[in-house]
Amino acid sequence: MKRQIFYIDYPQEHQGDALHAYQCKFCKIDTVKINGLLENHLPNCDYRVEKEKTITE
Repeated sequence: MKRQIFYIDYPQEHQGDALHAYQCKFCKIDTVKINGLLENHLPNCDYRVEKEKTITE
């Protein structure tokens, strides 16, 4: 897989009781903070780890 600029295919879940707030299902980082960037997930995030395995630069 070729490296992309933005990655938005990660599983998301609601964040608390906020209506429009979402976070990564795995690392619990707010989607606004992730901003589509793989490196904004935690280093041990399951999504990030698996995606990095499939990337060829």
